[in-house]
Amino acid sequence: MRTHPPRRRLLTGVALLLSLTTCKRLDGDTLCEGTVVDRHTNARVPNATVSVMEAGQSGGLGGGYVLKEEHQADAQGNFAFQLADDGNDMTLMAHTSQGYHTRFMDAPKLRGGKNNKKIALKAQAPAWLRVRFRDQLPLDSGFITVAGSLEGGGFHSWAHPDTSIVYRAQANTNTLVYWQINVLHLGLRDGRQDVYTPGLDTTTVEVVY
Repeated sequence: MRTHPPRRRLLTGVALLLSLTTCKRLDGDTLCEGTVVDRHTNARVPNATVSVMEAGQSGGLGGGYVLKEEHQADAQGNFAFQLADDGNDMTLMAHTSQGYHTRFMDAPKLRGGKNNKKIALKAQAPAWLRVRFRDQLPLDSGFITVAGSLEGGGFHSWAHPDTSIVYRAQANTNTLVYWQINVLHLGLRDGRQDVYTPGLDTTTVEVVY
């Protein structure tokens, strides 16, 4: 009389075989697993693009790092992939269409040919600062200069009364902005303000002259 193995034992064997097949790391490959998180809040950042940056090339980002390959994180910010180890130093960076990006100083280094697990890949949230100039008198057009700890530098331009300028700023920190207004026939007027710029938001500074 033919006997059959218990169904539970058969299913367990199949599950073990699948586990060994999917989790095996090939010799020389580098395994990367982790989550993209907000640099300040540690909240998960969804749907980020994870970039593998490789050293050993001249003229690249951060003194010689260039893009090796990219992978997509999921809606919970999780990512997992393997890549070949070429013997060069590698690091990870992330960015999103909403403006999140990893600063080079926060980019984690990878151990080539090893398992790199539980990586917390930090990404800086975007923030914006709107400087609104409001002509109180009103006056004639003037030459406006804006500067400070703003990304992309300052602004120098002739402007009509009631002008608004929007800048990219560092998120979740204080941003210094100062301005000079050279109004025709009235001379130079200036000022400065230190304002907190939260992530994923636009903060407005109003200048009345």
